[in-house]
Amino acid sequence: MSKERMDYDSRKALVFEAANEMAEGGQTPSLEVIKQKVGGSYTTITRALREWRTEREKAQASQEAPPEAVSGLAARLASELWKVAQGEAQMGVAALRESLKVENQRLQQEMAEILRSAEGMESRITTFDSQMADMQAKLDLATKGKQEAETQAQILTSKLGNLEVRAEELKLELADAKALAAPSSLQEEIQSLRAQLVTLSDQNAIILATAPNRPKA
Repeated sequence: MSKERMDYDSRKALVFEAANEMAEGGQTPSLEVIKQKVGGSYTTITRALREWRTEREKAQASQEAPPEAVSGLAARLASELWKVAQGEAQMGVAALRESLKVENQRLQQEMAEILRSAEGMESRITTFDSQMADMQAKLDLATKGKQEAETQAQILTSKLGNLEVRAEELKLELADAKALAAPSSLQEEIQSLRAQLVTLSDQNAIILATAPNRPKA
């Protein structure tokens, strides 16, 4: 046998060994991995790996078939197992359907409760908004009334101040009249001034009675 033939056989043996190890380990022998393990050219490894696959397929095909009795028993067992599996599957489907039905009913009840709660909440919100609008209207009216009352109070306070000033002026005029007027006309002047003071006092009382709150000095 020539040296080249021996070299190929040796390389093929290494390729077969590496391929068997990979197959037993659950891996698929590949050209790159085999080349890394045993070396050599791609042509040699490709040829050897092709022969390994051919021999492996022949070995698997030539395995002895099981006896007919064993095959029949296996077929019956497989059939029974299939029936059992089908029955369990149908039972499981029925149980699942029932569970889904119950869950669907529960979810529908919860949804109905949520909708009722939402409707009640909307009603309460509407009532609250109405109450808020009514309160705001009353507040606006009260604010307007307060502003008008404050304005009226300021007007009355101003009038009262003017009357007080006028009263002081009349008092001074009365004093001057007493000092300067003749006895014959003094009494008439005094009576006139007293009448004006009474009128001013009455006006002052009316203003004080109608003013809401007079600001403190």
